[in-house]
Amino acid sequence: MHKIKEEMVEKVVKATNEFQEFLRQSSLKDREVRELFFGYLAISITHNCFRNGTPLEEIHSGKDIPIPEEASRISDEEMKRLMQASVNNVAFYLTMWAESKELVNDPMVNQFPNGWDIPDWDKVTDQLDMTLKIKRGEFSFEELKELAYGAG
Repeated sequence: MHKIKEEMVEKVVKATNEFQEFLRQSSLKDREVRELFFGYLAISITHNCFRNGTPLEEIHSGKDIPIPEEASRISDEEMKRLMQASVNNVAFYLTMWAESKELVNDPMVNQFPNGWDIPDWDKVTDQLDMTLKIKRGEFSFEELKELAYGAG
């Protein structure tokens, strides 16, 4: 398993080097353009991957929590601080990957944690397909109702 992880890291570093070269040759080499691009990308990633559609949003809203709501709810101010820290961290990470071979290759900075599962690509692909179908209007009203409320 360690050998597979090393090979994966090597492939990621190679792809990163190619991406960094692309950025150096593109319009993203301009600092203002790069900051806007990575800034909005960081906001989008944080919003769509960390906050919405995750247990964090349920905790924040107080839904489906087996302990009293007031003991488990994240306040709006705490959520705002958490999201801002997440946006900053994602922006740092994206910028690091784009600009610094030294940091990308430093295992103290760019950690690949042990014991984490890779994405469930079947679920990712299904979610992408469903989102595209909804966007394109390829679902009937009944199918959308079933997606929203479940069968029955």
